[in-house]
Amino acid sequence: MKTAERLHEYMVANKVEIYSPEVGNRFVQMEQSSSEVGPTVLKTDRRAIEVLHMILAGEPIVIKKQTSVKHYPGEIGDAAEKFLKYRESELRYTQGSINRYANVLSPFSIYCNMQGITLQNIDYGGIVGYMGSSQNTDSRTASVLRIFFKYLYDKELLQKDYSLEIVDIKPRRREKIPSFYSKEEILKIENSIERTYPLGKRDFAMVRLASRLGLRASDIAGLEFTNIDWERDVIKLEQKKTGKVIELPLLAEVGNALIDYIQNGRPQDGQKRIFLSQSCPHHPMKSGAISYTVSKYISKAGIDVNGRRHGAHCLRHSLAYAMLESGSKLDTISSALGHSSVNSTMCYLGIDISGLMECSLPVPAVAPSFYNQGGGLLYD
Repeated sequence: MKTAERLHEYMVANKVEIYSPEVGNRFVQMEQSSSEVGPTVLKTDRRAIEVLHMILAGEPIVIKKQTSVKHYPGEIGDAAEKFLKYRESELRYTQGSINRYANVLSPFSIYCNMQGITLQNIDYGGIVGYMGSSQNTDSRTASVLRIFFKYLYDKELLQKDYSLEIVDIKPRRREKIPSFYSKEEILKIENSIERTYPLGKRDFAMVRLASRLGLRASDIAGLEFTNIDWERDVIKLEQKKTGKVIELPLLAEVGNALIDYIQNGRPQDGQKRIFLSQSCPHHPMKSGAISYTVSKYISKAGIDVNGRRHGAHCLRHSLAYAMLESGSKLDTISSALGHSSVNSTMCYLGIDISGLMECSLPVPAVAPSFYNQGGGLLYD
């Protein structure tokens, strides 16, 4: 889906008929707060909105500065340049792919030249030394270097195939502590929704599916009437992200909100999807619009979001936090959220501060004589 289509869906969902720079800025802010929007899409949309604003203001479109010239010093640099030319001329790689390789091989060549590393004395330690820095611990760097060293070995420029050893260099991903809201804050968010009107009935049902059942925005958007078994009081669906089929209890507070929307708020339309836009033509809600809706009500409730994300996914995190706080086990939370394994649920342990405090050990006191002693390395 292109930027224009995403922007149009956002405007329809928020009943905006005339575009303005303020609308574009709010659209970008919505995408920034949504965990459903990837970095590539966000970068593309941000640039498109920027260009659109230049056009509206009658300003010339500013072309972004060209990529800086890459340097390939030393013997490793010469080999890297030959490798790139081989990829471009013989393998017909696109310029974009060549640039991605160059972004890794240029700094690697500079590093090797500064360290005095050549094709004759390079070893595993030198490679690890480069990849050990924080800016190089990513899968892209490892992938490019593996291919580069395989090329050097195949061309008999190296006696050993180091690409086989780079496979074992897997940077550990730094886990982020999920953003969450307390039970009191969740109630404030829900109570800020005006349910007198059809739009409020729809939004209330969507919010409750996220806060009480932990459904992702993508699954709420894709929810169909066939997913609800009213006789058994369950919701059964295939998660869009994982493809895993989950069955959740249709809680009374969720079921009542759905019934109120379907009977008193939903447009009379024969579509399979439950949640539709209120304005004509009625079309199924998208995950981005749902995340923006949640963000809107968090702001309306007057909740401080400093340091916290404020999209629909935060309500899912909040449910996990509430279950942890009530003493639920990890496998129970994993099952409720539809995780493929308990490992995916482990990140929520970081928000259970009270539980972590119970696991902490007392730190023994340090005798005053330690600070008063003389001699030793620390006192030289």
